[in-house]
Amino acid sequence: MSAAKQTIPVVTKLSVLKDVDLNKLPLRSSGIYFRKIEPAAGDMAIPNLGELLDGSEIVIADAHLIGPHWYNIPSSVKWIQSTWAGVDLIRTCYINPSKVYSYIF
Repeated sequence: MSAAKQTIPVVTKLSVLKDVDLNKLPLRSSGIYFRKIEPAAGDMAIPNLGELLDGSEIVIADAHLIGPHWYNIPSSVKWIQSTWAGVDLIRTCYINPSKVYSYIF
């Protein structure tokens, strides 16, 4: 029986906000790798964002930065946390209603 491959969880910050400080997270010393993608203020075009996010499990992102790349987010990403309250910008500007599936439980 072979041992399961263990990977180091990756949390990526995609934000122009300087007060979103990953060093203040209580998980900092728990073996999680943190990385930052900090575009210049006003810069909404991030070439190859999908490649930059590849390997990340959690992304903490400004809605206007992640929204344009919504359909190119790598499958490694399991959770996206917005730095903004609400999801209206992503829902109304970046989500294609024909690609949204409804589930009835």
